[in-house]
Order: sequence, then structure tokens, then C-alpha cells
Amino acid sequence: MRVPRVGGVPARGGSSPPHANKLAALALDQESPGLTLVARTQARRSLFTTAAGKTLLASVPDEEMHRLLKLAGAEQAGEVRQFLVELPEIRSRRPAFNRGAGFADAFAVATPWHPTPAR
Repeated sequence: MRVPRVGGVPARGGSSPPHANKLAALALDQESPGLTLVARTQARRSLFTTAAGKTLLASVPDEEMHRLLKLAGAEQAGEVRQFLVELPEIRSRRPAFNRGAGFADAFAVATPWHPTPAR
């Protein structure tokens, strides 16, 4: 796979917990004409169904994760259950996926990225 562009942008918004990444990287495979990049900044998305949200939840300590899961409303109970089913695999293999969570035909993948500290 040829990756012609890689970009990084600092995260925006309120304060981040110390374990949160402050950098997002994007790689596009322009040799696949069927793929279209759809990205929006400052859009509110579910922690329980989006790839990025699942990655963030899986990356925090269990106590914090369960505190956040308890904030879900009754209408999100199925999403929380599905996340908990996926959690062991996300933690062991790292990538998290969502299929059609924001857009019917969209697929997303997210993984934690911990750059090596400067020496």
C-alpha cells in the first residue's frame, strides 16, 4: 500500500487527561478509488460506537472507564454492552473499529499511538 500523505494535528478542545494523546495522524491510500475520506472537526461523537471513542475508553484505567460507561443513558445500553464485548480484543490487538456508526457506508479504524519520547 502506498501512503502518499501523513499529517498530524494537535487535539483541540478542553483539557485532556494525562493519558490522552494530543496528536492525531492520518494516512490516505489514494490508490483505492472507492475510498473517500470523511472527517469533521469539533463534532460530538459517541465514545461507545466510534473507533476513536472505543480506543480512548480502552486506554484509560478500568476505574475511569467504568465511571464513563455509567454515564451512558438507557438508550445506549446496547452500545455499552457491545463495547464491553469488543474490549478484550481492542486491548490485546490495539485497533478499534466502527462500521456505519456515523455514516451508513463508512468504516473507521483507530489505534492508540504512543510516540517514543525524545531523548
